[in-house]
Amino acid sequence: MEETTKFMGIPISRNLLEKIFSRDKPRDAFKYIVNLTRKLKDSGRTPIIVLDELQKIKDIKINGYLLYELFNFFISLTKENHSAHVFAITSDSLFIERVFRETKLYGRARYFLVDDFDYKTTEEFLRKHGFSSEEIELTWKYLGGKPVFLIEAINN
Repeated sequence: MEETTKFMGIPISRNLLEKIFSRDKPRDAFKYIVNLTRKLKDSGRTPIIVLDELQKIKDIKINGYLLYELFNFFISLTKENHSAHVFAITSDSLFIERVFRETKLYGRARYFLVDDFDYKTTEEFLRKHGFSSEEIELTWKYLGGKPVFLIEAINN
């Protein structure tokens, strides 16, 4: 049985990982991911690939900007092969707008803003979870409208 490891969260055999990064005969990591997603899709599961903090690779060049190669690859996985869902996440909204525009993703991908709640939304949300007016004011003062913090407040 072949030994496997994880590279950047992706399960991969140690042998293949060594081949991909070998200076002698590098292999195409994209081909590996295509084959892996097809196998998963054929087994009845649809892989979901999540890339967080995408802006950190914006200036890396490997045969051109890596970022543009990645997005072309993602389009291939999702729109052509239908073998995976891909979520690219960044906290840099100007960066993602630039990527969307420059990689010509219009009509081929969607992007949406996930932001903090305003006061009214926060108030409605907390009231649905049994918070009193005083508790809502206190929560807003200390936590603002950050959904992850509001969930923690509700759970605790």
